[in-house]
Amino acid sequence: KLCLIWRTYFVCLANSSRVCHGVLQYHATKQSIGSYLKEFGCSVVGPIFEQPNFVPNSKPIVCTYHGRGSNDSLLNPKYRVCGVFGDPHLRTFGQQFETCGILGAWPMVDNEHYTVQITAEGHRGGSIVTKATVMIKKDEECASPHHYLLYQATSNDLPPTFEDGSTSAGPQDSVKLTHVQSGRHVTITLRHLDVTISIRKILNTVSVFIRTHDDFVQHAGIGNRESVQLCSVGCPGSLRIDLTSPEKLSSKKSSPSLYQKSSSSSSPTTTVTFNASLYICKSRHPLLRGYFLESCVHDVMKSGDPEMTVVSYVAMNE
Repeated sequence: KLCLIWRTYFVCLANSSRVCHGVLQYHATKQSIGSYLKEFGCSVVGPIFEQPNFVPNSKPIVCTYHGRGSNDSLLNPKYRVCGVFGDPHLRTFGQQFETCGILGAWPMVDNEHYTVQITAEGHRGGSIVTKATVMIKKDEECASPHHYLLYQATSNDLPPTFEDGSTSAGPQDSVKLTHVQSGRHVTITLRHLDVTISIRKILNTVSVFIRTHDDFVQHAGIGNRESVQLCSVGCPGSLRIDLTSPEKLSSKKSSPSLYQKSSSSSSPTTTVTFNASLYICKSRHPLLRGYFLESCVHDVMKSGDPEMTVVSYVAMNE
């Protein structure tokens, strides 16, 4: 092994003799290596290390999003995020923040490539998302050429695969499902659209966030009132719930206790007072700000569960 090293070094120097003939250090080094060869009984003639042939990847990555606008949108991509979390709170692609009194199934996004739908159920005087459905539509080039791919998550189960048992489709996994955290977090990446769908199971709720390229949203159009997609137009006006900002509400007098019992129905529930909810949210997650703090206070008050603070905190960091 040592002879192989010294011999390779010596041959390399010998091949450089024409270029380095007038360099004193070159001759000194060559003489030293020759001495080492003799000292270890190594022949100048014999095998040497051969540089491995580098074969570049001849297969380019196919099914990659190439944009709909200028090249600048690819060199400096901008993204839009839409998400639904908690009781349900909505962040639209247009950066509107709303709280929705919705029940049943509602589409977040529905286009020719994919559909994301949520299902909300009543919960302690409000509602929470308990199911998310993602459908990747048939695409002969970049997704499944024969059928659609379906993924369904519930507040009880976050499967690690699509319904057909697969985790990817398309050339070079252009559609890919990744199990980020067992039973808690999965992502579905659509490389040909530059879209990432993030689904989390937190407590008894499901949170869904969609990140997509800005020019794709611009092409689809924001605020098209003929659409019922939550990410584009938000909640229907009649179902929007106004959240008074914590800053304004905090000026109210403190309630005499942290918890109040509601006896307005046949099954009384315990709710947390506003001041207690605000304290819980700020103490557990001091970085919560703006709408995410408002949604945290709302969820803790409605549910009576201090653990709900984590839902808004995770949503803020998506």
